[in-house]
Amino acid sequence: MNHLKSENPRSHDPHAWMQDLAADVRRNRKLAGLTQVDLAQLAGVGKTVVHDLEKGKPTLQVATVLKILAVLNIDLGWRSPTEEVADA
Repeated sequence: MNHLKSENPRSHDPHAWMQDLAADVRRNRKLAGLTQVDLAQLAGVGKTVVHDLEKGKPTLQVATVLKILAVLNIDLGWRSPTEEVADA
């Protein structure tokens, strides 16, 4: 799920958003046949970071999360009201 591009009311709840991201990461990691250790090594981060992300820890560094998402081919995007104005 990409809540930042959705109209889902949960997208405005940081805790719910993080829990959904955690579930997506866990599901995609398992579908890829990777352990948390495998994913951490491929992303160049510690195993604890992968564990924390899959538990929905809200204080992880964005750059670190992006490394993990890149390995799993998960695209994280956003929508800005100013972007819509600029495209008009």
